[in-house]
Amino acid sequence: MARMTSKDEHGNNVIITSENWGYSENHGTLKLQGCIADKLADYEETGLSPAEISAIITDNVRLHELIDAFESIVGR
Repeated sequence: MARMTSKDEHGNNVIITSENWGYSENHGTLKLQGCIADKLADYEETGLSPAEISAIITDNVRLHELIDAFESIVGR
């Protein structure tokens, strides 16, 4: 999957939009930065696809359910 974020001249994570996004500011591009760009960059750094991240989250929830069930049976 192609990255959507890059670093600007100050090292900040940025997302550069284009007219292809269906939104254009001043008939050109719009630079987004801040917590949204940082969070997206964090996900991109994992190298995982959105489907892989969703699977990990689902597996993690199920694992905690199993641990809770186990602890309720054996007692803590």
